[in-house]
Amino acid sequence: MSSSGTRRLALDIETISPHLTPDDDPDWEDPEDFQLAAIGLAYDGPEAGGRLPRTQILTRRAPGLASELDLLRRINAELWAYQPDEIVTYAGDFFDLPMLKKRPVYAADGPAGDGLAGDLKTIIESAESVDLGDFAAEAYGYGTGLDDLIQHQEVGLRRTFFDDYTHELDLQRIRPTDADTDYVDSGDIPGIMETWLHARSDSHDDIGPCNLEHTERMLSDYILGDIEHLITLSHRIPFSE
Repeated sequence: MSSSGTRRLALDIETISPHLTPDDDPDWEDPEDFQLAAIGLAYDGPEAGGRLPRTQILTRRAPGLASELDLLRRINAELWAYQPDEIVTYAGDFFDLPMLKKRPVYAADGPAGDGLAGDLKTIIESAESVDLGDFAAEAYGYGTGLDDLIQHQEVGLRRTFFDDYTHELDLQRIRPTDADTDYVDSGDIPGIMETWLHARSDSHDDIGPCNLEHTERMLSDYILGDIEHLITLSHRIPFSE
């Protein structure tokens, strides 16, 4: 827990790529290849009083850019409410933070997108970025993933297993063809999230079978499985081999 008075906010975004197939390789630096679909937040500050960090998940409510814009506005409001001194991510300097700053101008043309992009840029850049991926690379080598770091640091790797949920998803259709895990992996999220968003929206046709309640719980457990560790890991840097 925070003992120095530092307001520390960990975040991890989830995205969809509606114009790509599960086997397409997106350009990770091109904001046109992604849309924001959800974000996990974990906050640890002096007012926590020794309690566990506060966690929350914000998700889009439907497909379409209007829903993405609404999500970005809610994210912006939360970031300004937290006023973090530090923003903790894993590879966030490369992906999460640039996408948060750039996607508003794609979700809305003109002043609405420009103004929101400016607000997000201001609050994100007012905090110090703590990218755990950089510290992991220093200790364990480049290519070290978050799951690898969690195991190196023995903080309790959590897996979200498909068979634990009655999700009813057609996994063969929405997962990459080379997917072979019995648990949710990062490459599975775009297909799962897009199917779930269509299924929960009255104004869009279903694009595949989906049990809304169980799929939402599966997505939440997956997101929390990562975000809950970021604060703990941030207290351990620099990591040792």
